[in-house]
Amino acid sequence: MSRKKSREFVLQILYQIDLSDKWDSYKKTITEFFKERITEEPIREFSGYIINGIMKHKAFIDALIDQNTSTSSIESLHYIDRNVLRIALFELFFSELVPIDVAINEAINLAKKYGEQKSGALVNAILDSIKNKNQDKLEYKKDL
Repeated sequence: MSRKKSREFVLQILYQIDLSDKWDSYKKTITEFFKERITEEPIREFSGYIINGIMKHKAFIDALIDQNTSTSSIESLHYIDRNVLRIALFELFFSELVPIDVAINEAINLAKKYGEQKSGALVNAILDSIKNKNQDKLEYKKDL
């Protein structure tokens, strides 16, 4: 299964939802997104797992981002950066499928590929800060 491809699809879907501010109808966006693409079922399943997890924990995830940005709020971050952070923070705090370093490295790579010139460094700094402040909450992932 290509989790990398799933993350890329999740980023595209979150970008669409965020740009249109249609968080309440996110499932419709997912359906329309995959209707237009021939995609292997495992990629769809992992993408759905991430998006549904982000939506379930969005308030917590967004609060973490707010608390760890030098900007005034999550809304002041570029769409790509904040959605890459949402993916990474879901994987860090709520997914037992992804080790800490993998979640962070994948997020940095996504930010570099789809974000602005400094996106990779920004995402790295924010995730590093969050990881360091929350070592106790991430203890269970050390054996992954």
